[in-house]
Amino acid sequence: MAYRGKWRSRGNAASRGGSISFGKRHQQEIPCRYFERGKCHYGEGCRFSHELTGAVDFKSHRDAYLPTANYLDPRNPYMDWKSLLRNGIQGSGYSQTEHDEILQFWSGALEILESDNSGNHQLLVKDLVDDDLQGLDFILATAGADNPEGIRRIPAYHDPFLKVITHTSLLNCLSVDTFVGTLYTTFGGTNGDRAIRYLRSVCRNLISKGADASESAPVASLEMAKLLLLDALYQLLTRVARARFHDELPGLLDRDCS
Repeated sequence: MAYRGKWRSRGNAASRGGSISFGKRHQQEIPCRYFERGKCHYGEGCRFSHELTGAVDFKSHRDAYLPTANYLDPRNPYMDWKSLLRNGIQGSGYSQTEHDEILQFWSGALEILESDNSGNHQLLVKDLVDDDLQGLDFILATAGADNPEGIRRIPAYHDPFLKVITHTSLLNCLSVDTFVGTLYTTFGGTNGDRAIRYLRSVCRNLISKGADASESAPVASLEMAKLLLLDALYQLLTRVARARFHDELPGLLDRDCS
């Protein structure tokens, strides 16, 4: 199979389910919560507004531009995860190297979301959909964007991926809702095609696993996986309106994950 290469080279933003430049333009109108607290590590490169009430500039508010000690701490797992985000996927299409990279990426993201650091939770989803980093590539690679038949065996990383995109620390935080929306728009693709195809493949894989005596899985595990799938589907239908009219949706609900 040909090397997938840089996902961005496969076309314009429409191939990821729509442009995200609209969100970028309007982010600069939103005040930066971290700057207001004197903790923004992005400095002048931050996409959110650093406008303050009163005549305050960099010299008089220098601390707001400095990285926090926790962010710079080499023991912070977020730093390790972000290095994966910067480097992107190095392995070729569907190779073991690529599989291991994607599994490490989503497992690391899940570890961060399971931690008590709410600041890292918000940074994670913001960086994940940052067009200057490689998070969108990981989303597309996970969903198998260049596999229109959707018949390949679902790899081990589907579990941490689904747990990340349905994690309560993201879904219940209004300050990152725009970024979560971009995540689902990318995952969904045109009319939700990409996500529904992926979710159907995962459902079929789970059913096959449960029916195969040699690969039998505990009922509780299968039911938990189905709940994750339904949660992801609910978020998709809520955030990508056209997906509600997808031709394959009845099959997904009635047969695949019933």
